[in-house]
Amino acid sequence: MGNILTGAFAIVDENLNYLKLNKILTAYAAAAAPADVVEGVRWWDNVNDILRIYDGAAQRIIGGGPAVLVYNGVDDETATGDGTVATVDLDTEVYDFGGNFTADTFTAPVDGKYPVKFNIELELVGGAHTSIEALIVTSNRPYEFVLGGGNSINAAGEVTISGSADVEMEAADTLTLTVQVSGGAKTVTIGGGSAKTSLSIGTPI
Repeated sequence: MGNILTGAFAIVDENLNYLKLNKILTAYAAAAAPADVVEGVRWWDNVNDILRIYDGAAQRIIGGGPAVLVYNGVDDETATGDGTVATVDLDTEVYDFGGNFTADTFTAPVDGKYPVKFNIELELVGGAHTSIEALIVTSNRPYEFVLGGGNSINAAGEVTISGSADVEMEAADTLTLTVQVSGGAKTVTIGGGSAKTSLSIGTPI
């Protein structure tokens, strides 16, 4: 049995050496690219838990990496309605791979375009409220989503604004989610619960 296992391990080592010699796989593990990187080389970024590949011009992420799903756990009453810009409270984590989300703020660990989706349920929106605006706010720029008042609101004064974007971020850039209802009194509640108000951020592409 020992001779069989020794032979099997030798074959595995031989195959790995072939891959390394032909620049298909590298055992290198660090945030930066290997010094002799060529097109097709893959390596493990052991700082950010990301599998990377070099495409001949730039690093690309092909596996692992940060990912977040958070939501507002309880209703936040009288948050907006009079033009107040409210930062959406996202106090409950479903997952946070990489530990990059804290205090309602995501901090990008690496450069990339992050797929972002959000959903905000607003309650007690009245007929006097004229506009609803949500923003994905990043260090580089805001991403704006606008919903008109009036017919968008149901009979109970509830309305949902949602959106998605591939958000360009650099390492250490931050991202928050805000909402602003204007034209009336500050009576609008940001709904709490996983099915009402949530934010997801995927692995950068």
